[in-house]
Amino acid sequence: MTFKKVQKGEEVTCIIEGRVDTQSSPDLQIEFERILDEDVKKFTLDFEKVNYLSSAGLRVILWLQKRVSAVDGGTVEVINANDEVFEVFDMTGFTDFLPVNAN
Repeated sequence: MTFKKVQKGEEVTCIIEGRVDTQSSPDLQIEFERILDEDVKKFTLDFEKVNYLSSAGLRVILWLQKRVSAVDGGTVEVINANDEVFEVFDMTGFTDFLPVNAN
């Protein structure tokens, strides 16, 4: 997995590429923690190049969503999810509380 952030004030777009799984999820959480330390309120997770999402990846995204939603005006959204990744979000109920847009 590779990770790149584009930050503008309190908004950040996280461009994630590759597999978000048991091996990469701890690194992803560390990246999110660093960004949270910068008082970011709006997270956009660009999943255009994510080809696999496991339950470990879902846990990190849920953790992020809970942390960000506790901040006044805090939001998390996923954009550009491919069909397989969108289906994982949908089947697990994440689309009930997290905006997920397919590409």
